[in-house]
Amino acid sequence: MSTQSPAKTVSEALEAVETWRSEEDARRLGELGEVAQEIQSLEAAMENLRQQLEALQSFQTELEAKGAELSTQADQRTYQGVFEVLQVQAAAVEQREREVSEAARAKKENLPKLLEERGLASVLKDYEQFKATVEPTLQHLPESYKAAMLEVHHGQEAQLRAAIGELGGAPEVAAEPVAVDLVYAIDAPEGTPELLVVVVPVADVVQSEWSDRESGLQTLLAARVAEAIYRACADAGFMAAQALSGGHLGLLAVELELVGADAALADALRSRLAGVPESLELKAAKVALTVREINMDHLLPPEDEEAADGE
Repeated sequence: MSTQSPAKTVSEALEAVETWRSEEDARRLGELGEVAQEIQSLEAAMENLRQQLEALQSFQTELEAKGAELSTQADQRTYQGVFEVLQVQAAAVEQREREVSEAARAKKENLPKLLEERGLASVLKDYEQFKATVEPTLQHLPESYKAAMLEVHHGQEAQLRAAIGELGGAPEVAAEPVAVDLVYAIDAPEGTPELLVVVVPVADVVQSEWSDRESGLQTLLAARVAEAIYRACADAGFMAAQALSGGHLGLLAVELELVGADAALADALRSRLAGVPESLELKAAKVALTVREINMDHLLPPEDEEAADGE
């Protein structure tokens, strides 16, 4: 309620209104100044926040790109690590092959002594004498005499084969077991297998120089892998199978296109490859083989290496 006295004249009334308006306008202008100052402060704060937001968004983009890069680097490191381990293991298998060959040679040299202990020394002597002196002249002997001699010879041969089969077999080595991995990957992007890749822990010369080197433990291991692959294909009725073998980083790699096969082939491959470590020859050689399925990206070369190989 106003405490001003009522105007007594029109001039006083007009003056009072003008005074009120001036006061209110001054208050309004003051408040406008305060609001403008607040707006300016807020705009400055918003610009600062905008800059912070842009900086954070830029950092977020960098982190996202780094995440993809880290994934690629992880695949490259895994690929490199897997093959470095397999190269070391392949060298161990090669060394064990030499030890097995030496054990086999020693066992072969000791075989006559073992036969002698079995009372078969004279049988072995007669067998060797027959092969050396009698067999070349058999065609000149009468049929009845020849038949009698061959009957005796075949009997001796059967005795020796039985004894050698019992005394022979895969030689065992006096050494600690060698632990190695057989790694493989099955590429099935839509559930149906398209590609099988197997890396065997043996030197690639097992395949590239097969005609110039003696078969041994490495050849045996490679053959067991090939047998498992083709048996699995037969189990699944995939008769178009044709595996390709070659060297990669000094190791033996096997690839098999599976296009046209059904999903059952993947399980058949897993089952057959899992049976490779049960080979009696591997056990006799004290090779502890672990079969391991891994991601296909960890067996195929990184894209930059593939590009470099193609130049």
